[in-house]
Amino acid sequence: VLVECGTYCERDILMKSGVCLKSEADSPKCITIDAQLQGSVIICNTNDSSTKIECITMTNASEGAMRISHSYVVVNNCTMKNNEGANGTAVDIWQSAPQFNNCLFYANQSTHAPFAWTVMIAIGTDIPTFSNCTFAENSAGIGFVYDAAAYIDNCIIAFCTDGPAVGGDEGAYPIFSCSNLFGNVGDDWICQDNCFSTDPEFCGVFGTGNYYLQSDSPCAPGNHPDGVDCGLIGALPVECGTVATKKSTWGSMKSRFREEGQ
Repeated sequence: VLVECGTYCERDILMKSGVCLKSEADSPKCITIDAQLQGSVIICNTNDSSTKIECITMTNASEGAMRISHSYVVVNNCTMKNNEGANGTAVDIWQSAPQFNNCLFYANQSTHAPFAWTVMIAIGTDIPTFSNCTFAENSAGIGFVYDAAAYIDNCIIAFCTDGPAVGGDEGAYPIFSCSNLFGNVGDDWICQDNCFSTDPEFCGVFGTGNYYLQSDSPCAPGNHPDGVDCGLIGALPVECGTVATKKSTWGSMKSRFREEGQ
């Protein structure tokens, strides 16, 4: 199903196996599906891996942008922003092995104190995969219930506002590689394959939704702090040069602006 660019106010869209829901422009900026705080955006129940969702922005869900149960859906190049929920504010996964590739999750917030996970994964008989995804400025990162597991490769989890990057029940098993966990509430360090905790150096300031990388970002190809060849880490590539900072007094700043205005 090729969808024309625009904003659509829809909720609880039930996917069918074999269907690919995709924007016509191959960009999540083309299509926004707005749930208007009346439920989820997309629901996947018993969908096989032929089910695909590509290049779509999902926003304003009140029960998580996606609810996935007993499914193997593939999600490519999507954005989930400004969603709410008591469990997974962006994705709630139950006994499923979805694949998320090149997806951006940001500004998803909890409706219950103290925080809610951006992605909640329950029951570990199937293992979800997250590859080249960016999680930024969410309430918390990825949470695991019971013995749940997930493969998390080349991802950024940064600047969670209320909770940690990863957490959950005893027996949960997140499997990380080539990922950066930084600036979250609680312990950022997970000692696994080629992971690190360093400022990802996004191009934008907080609240702008700009999570492209600076040229000197440790997540840019060739910049891994340990010299490891991980390639790109996160969903978005390098888009700006180094953003330098310099100490200055208020008086010198005013003087500089007066000189430039002459």
